[in-house]
Amino acid sequence: MIQKRSGSKLFNFFIKRFIPKKFKDRISQSFDALYEDIPRFRDLIIPFLINILIRIITGTGIFIIAQSFSLNVPYIDFIFINVIAVIAIGIIPISVGGLGIREGIFVYLLGTYGVAPDIAFTISLSGYFVKMLVPSIVGLLISLKKGFRLEEVLFE
Repeated sequence: MIQKRSGSKLFNFFIKRFIPKKFKDRISQSFDALYEDIPRFRDLIIPFLINILIRIITGTGIFIIAQSFSLNVPYIDFIFINVIAVIAIGIIPISVGGLGIREGIFVYLLGTYGVAPDIAFTISLSGYFVKMLVPSIVGLLISLKKGFRLEEVLFE
């Protein structure tokens, strides 16, 4: 899909057939514009490595929470479980903030290590609060302290 030639074949075969005639020109122009600014593969290496580092850091935070329950899950396995949950949330966007999907994956995958479902659920939900809620509250407090006004952002 990164190469225009293969993406074009897929677009023509699957998508263009189902688009009404009055939208075909506009959609074709959008498709062509998509390939004008695609970064080179080597330009994506650093963001990819930063993303891996972020996943390791957030997974480590959840692993620390999990250790309070005296789990016998290896660190690397736990990091991969967390990454699988993050990927599944992106692939299956049927919930608000991934709630429910992440917990189900934690319950299922940690269950293979003998972790009780209620503990796996608690670990997942606690990890969500640590990763999302706490930084959000800190950001809110910082923005309020600096005189953040919604009107300035919306109407500039």
